[in-house]
Amino acid sequence: MGGSEPRIDSYRECADYVLPRIKVNNYNTVQLMTVMERSDYASFGYHVTNFFAMSSRPGTPEDFKYLTDKAHSLGLRVLTDVIHSHTNNNITDGLNGFDVGQAS
Repeated sequence: MGGSEPRIDSYRECADYVLPRIKVNNYNTVQLMTVMERSDYASFGYHVTNFFAMSSRPGTPEDFKYLTDKAHSLGLRVLTDVIHSHTNNNITDGLNGFDVGQAS
C-alpha cells in the first residue's frame, strides 16, 4: 500500500486480496506500516505528521476496521507499526512545535 506507485490502493483491497495470501502461506501475524498520517506517501510510515489519526489515503476508519476484522477472522494477529522517533521535521506541518516552549 505504500510506495511511490502503490499496487494495493485501499484498506479493503488489502483485506480482500492480500490477507488471504498471507494466511495461505501459514503466517499468523501481519504488521501494518504506513497506517499513521504522513507528509510523503512513499515514506513507509516515516515522517509521521499525526500519531493520533490513521492515514485517510487508503480509506476511511471503517475501511481500516474492515481490514482488521478480516485479519482476525482469518486468525491473523494485527500489529501496527508506530515509529515515534521519525516525526516529520518540517516546521510547517505535523507535530513540530507541539511541546510548550519548543522553538519553531
